[in-house]
Amino acid sequence: MTDLSELDKAREQAVQEIVAVGGINGGVPPKTVDEFWYQVAVSMQVGIPEHGVLNMARQVFRKLEEEWDDDYVAEDGTSPSLEAYETLYEALKESKESGELQTTDVASTDVDESEDEDDSIGAVGREFDSRAETTQTNIETTLNNIRKESLVLNPDWQRNFVWKLKKQRRLIESIMLGLPIPSLLLFRDSVSGREFVIDGRQRLETIWRFASPKPKRGEERKRFKTFPSKTEGWREDEKLYPAAGKFYDDLPQEFKTKFDKAIMVLHTFIDLPRHKLYQIFKRYNTGAEHLKAAEIRNAVYQDSPLHIMIYRVAGEHRSDDAFATGEEARCASRLRSIMRNKTARYGTYDFIGRYFAFSRMSTGSVANATIDFMEKHKDEKVNGLRDEFIKVFDNTCAWYEHALTTPEDGGKFHAFLATLQMVSTRHMLHYHVEKGSVSGENIQQYIALNWESFAAETLGQKQNSTAFWSRQKEWIDRLEKNCLPSPTQ
Repeated sequence: MTDLSELDKAREQAVQEIVAVGGINGGVPPKTVDEFWYQVAVSMQVGIPEHGVLNMARQVFRKLEEEWDDDYVAEDGTSPSLEAYETLYEALKESKESGELQTTDVASTDVDESEDEDDSIGAVGREFDSRAETTQTNIETTLNNIRKESLVLNPDWQRNFVWKLKKQRRLIESIMLGLPIPSLLLFRDSVSGREFVIDGRQRLETIWRFASPKPKRGEERKRFKTFPSKTEGWREDEKLYPAAGKFYDDLPQEFKTKFDKAIMVLHTFIDLPRHKLYQIFKRYNTGAEHLKAAEIRNAVYQDSPLHIMIYRVAGEHRSDDAFATGEEARCASRLRSIMRNKTARYGTYDFIGRYFAFSRMSTGSVANATIDFMEKHKDEKVNGLRDEFIKVFDNTCAWYEHALTTPEDGGKFHAFLATLQMVSTRHMLHYHVEKGSVSGENIQQYIALNWESFAAETLGQKQNSTAFWSRQKEWIDRLEKNCLPSPTQ
């Protein structure tokens, strides 16, 4: 049996999304591929066949009324491909939205993530020059620029690609039909000469993936085929039939040329400050798969030492070789195990940024406070911040029986409660424990007796930005009042 951790990153990401949307296995990804498909089949009341994981997958697809496709078989011939996982996710999502799939929302106990977005898009200031240079090019030239790295989709861009196979194929279909490609918005750094995608990245990466060459042995397969000939519009005697079910390399020359020469319109901003660039991302985040605030920060601050450190400590690289120290690796592993399915779409990176923001800022939504922190502390020595985070995280885990989770056995990660715990731990360590005015043991004893009721009270209130700041202050006040010796002692 194949361990899920041995899958490529894209399939691992898809598994996390599937168990979350389907409420499968309590929202926790199973450890093996066989166990994953078994749990999916059980949750859908599908009969479990005896002969392998592919048969289980076929049964699941039949229950969802999804036609099985050869693309759903991985190159090893024995396991489901990335396309199978992505199609399963889309089918489960559609079934749930239509009411046909009844599941428990595993995220229902978490903080209201609407507070993770800006309360308003934000003013860019009178000094902002909004002019953008407009040019035309074609797909062939654009792909050459990506290969030369003069046009950057995103660092570690595969981790943040969210379009599913059906949507990717629809874009390629539109290009084959000669429909206009929506314009792209770029940012140019005149120092490096490189350009970065602000809006249109999902479209551009879809085009990049479709045109990718056949992978070498051991490489992840990114490329995909056009719709099969059973699909409406691609059937025999229809316009697109000669290009049906083909990789880019196998297209008839007529279709390949049409694809290569398709016009792309580019609007390019030049040399914007990073906080202004963030606002541009927010304003032009128009795709169906909206970028989260953490994903925008990842794009905007990619060359910032502060961002690089947070990204690394969060374990977003998913590689042991990427960590600067063993302590970073240990911390990332433990944090990600606590957060479980909340790590998707830079969730761990987002939480670390949230911690730093709420330990140093004093007002604003989660997104606004975090971007303010990134701006005001971008020149701070990052190793000191890293060591601080690891120390605070370790002490929080030591002081709280249910660290970073709801206060119950098997509790789920809860960003609001986790931030309260971490920020208050930093405060008590920095201002009191390290100065010898109170011991960690005394703080831990108070927490053991009082945190559960405080957390329950917190969860019973509306969780908005006002509550974030007020509850944080109240818990710190309680710790100081009850743990520190009185002035007369």
